[in-house]
Amino acid sequence: MIEQALRKRLQPTVNRRRRLHLALRLSVCWFVSIVIAAGLVGAYWLWGWKSPIANWALCVATVLVTIFILYQSLQMRLDYKAVARDIEQKHPDLKALLLTAIEQKPDRPGAPLGYLQERVIGEAVRHAVRYDWLRSVSSTQLVLVQIAWIVALVLLVGAMSQLLPPRPFLLGTGGSVLAPRGYQVTVTPGDTNVEAGTPVVILARFDGRVPSDATLVYEAPDEAPQQITLTKNLEDPVFGGIIPEVNRNLLYRIEYAGRNTRDYSISVYEFPVLTRADAKIVYPTYTKLPEKVIQDTRRISAVEGSQVTLTFTLNKAVTTARLASKGGPALDLTVDGEHPNVYTTSLTAMENRRYELNLVDAQGLKNEMPQRFTIDVHKNLPPEIKPVFPNRDVAASPLEELSLEAEVSDDYGVTRYGLSYALAGVQSADVTLSPSAELKDKQKFQHLLALEDLGARPDQLLTYYFWADDTGPDGQSRRTSSDMYFAEVRPFEEIFKESESFQNQSSQNQNQQGQQQDRQGGQLAQLQKQIISATWNVKRQADLSGGLDDQKEDLDVVRQSQADVLEQAQSTLAQSQESSAIKALQAAAGHMETSLDHLTQAGGSSSTTELTPALASEQAAYQELLKLRGREHDVVQSRSASASNSRRSARSERQLQQLELRQRENRYETERLAQSNDQTRQSEDLQVQNRLRDLARRQNEMSEKLKEAEAALRQAQSEQEREEINRELKRLRDEQLEALRDVDELQERMERPENRQRMAD
Repeated sequence: MIEQALRKRLQPTVNRRRRLHLALRLSVCWFVSIVIAAGLVGAYWLWGWKSPIANWALCVATVLVTIFILYQSLQMRLDYKAVARDIEQKHPDLKALLLTAIEQKPDRPGAPLGYLQERVIGEAVRHAVRYDWLRSVSSTQLVLVQIAWIVALVLLVGAMSQLLPPRPFLLGTGGSVLAPRGYQVTVTPGDTNVEAGTPVVILARFDGRVPSDATLVYEAPDEAPQQITLTKNLEDPVFGGIIPEVNRNLLYRIEYAGRNTRDYSISVYEFPVLTRADAKIVYPTYTKLPEKVIQDTRRISAVEGSQVTLTFTLNKAVTTARLASKGGPALDLTVDGEHPNVYTTSLTAMENRRYELNLVDAQGLKNEMPQRFTIDVHKNLPPEIKPVFPNRDVAASPLEELSLEAEVSDDYGVTRYGLSYALAGVQSADVTLSPSAELKDKQKFQHLLALEDLGARPDQLLTYYFWADDTGPDGQSRRTSSDMYFAEVRPFEEIFKESESFQNQSSQNQNQQGQQQDRQGGQLAQLQKQIISATWNVKRQADLSGGLDDQKEDLDVVRQSQADVLEQAQSTLAQSQESSAIKALQAAAGHMETSLDHLTQAGGSSSTTELTPALASEQAAYQELLKLRGREHDVVQSRSASASNSRRSARSERQLQQLELRQRENRYETERLAQSNDQTRQSEDLQVQNRLRDLARRQNEMSEKLKEAEAALRQAQSEQEREEINRELKRLRDEQLEALRDVDELQERMERPENRQRMAD
């Protein structure tokens, strides 16, 4: 099966081979008939032997064989492989590409070709565009065979006229033969149309008087006439000649015996063809790139928002010229005022596009192989912000100075960058660190944030994030933010004192009961922190995408998580006995309810307006939960390191590293301490926290990986590299789907009554 585009390219070569073979076979047939006829004529002149039956038999046999050859030529199947072999002999650089392309066929009838099959056929077609495959059949050989065919035809007609002379016009009784007076000439093909570059055979048949010679005179407009002496064979009254190649409209006539025929016309037609395509690219102002002109190209790479002007030079003027695109509107081309064969169009490059150039001339002829053009658009990516130090949540005293450091980079430079910070319940403040610099390379920046100057108090929450502004594809300023980080303001003093050694199981239980409230408060605060991070990431992604439509599922998970934490806080409130803890839990629950209302309202719209007050309420709730932390901590040296570590929080662990206990070390362990049921429940609760932490970080990580993969795809040089990067992009998308399944599983697990009760306990 040969693809239609390849068939069109091979068809002229196949037709030329068919004409060559047909002319050759007819010439051989007719020359054989001429030899036999010459033998019959010679027998008559030498020995006087004449056989009308033999003459008629020869004529009939010649006609039948000629008809058979013509019929066989019409019925002959086209041998594209033989043509392909001849072409590859003329073009060794093909390296069996054309034979491979011809042998391509679909896996099943009616199915489309595969990607690699279309690629092989496309390479063969592009080779045909660059090189003239017609030269695989020698033009000289074709002309010689055609001349031989004409000569054979002329000789055959002369021989047949000798064997079967026309009935003479008899006047009188003497039997004298008188030919009609005057010249009667018939010119073939007369007025005709031919394709540019095609040879034309001219025949002049004389009825009546036959001149001794005839001359073909032809001329093109504004050119001197040219002459070709026509040839005549034997007594055949037909003169013939050939014009080797016709590229312009011609007028021709036959001159004979001091006379000439009327002027006949040969009109030349040609298919519209693209001869040159140039591109001018005007980049957006924010890129600071100069204009670029690409000459004679079929593939263009431009930055998103660039103005691309395409100029097409054709071999002639056309009536219709347009660029057609799959999945997009077609672009009409405008003719140049000074050059009717030059057409232009302009477009704004916003996404990758593939176009085909369709041409139709005044005669209704279309370009046989529409040229394809590809526009690759490089996206204007947002800045990349990487927190360097401390790049994690910290706990600081009210007098501490936080040194914050980050790294920012962008493909076309940032206009400014900085950080924003806020104490819970206080309006946020921005610190602009580069008000006017435009940077393209990586740039580190830092800022010293003095908590004392901010009036920070113990148990307050300070949140901060880094940001960078650049110019978006629409020419407007665009802001990109990093993750939100937390700085918990801890008290000036926290007391870590050594408790008495374990003497019995009852003293251990009393110690655990004393720490239960602090542990529950820490768990609630940790969950609330993850909710704040998740809400912030949802808001950040929604601001980049222009709405919450793509973040509905994540927002539902955040809302459900906030409802679960609110339920746990209410359960802890019912069990609390200390007035300070009750007051803090009541305030935290109130802020959680406010946050839940804003999250619910945000779920019903595509705007991120409700997420800002939701974040403020979540931060206020987290700040209230910080008040549940104790000021004094009883520390016990356990025989089992795992048992000791299970009762320590991450914050107190750092303090305990500086505390030296006085209890003697018991070198002989007398029993193993089994892990309690409370520790098992705590492990399950930590799993829920880890899932929430994954939700809070996952969107940012996936976004960073996808941006890196897209940047690598834009810089890929070969098709193999592009395929590998596309596989990596598919893997990242599969990971996103897997993450969504984990979120659904977490939501279902948290909605179970036994899990809610266990987390509350």
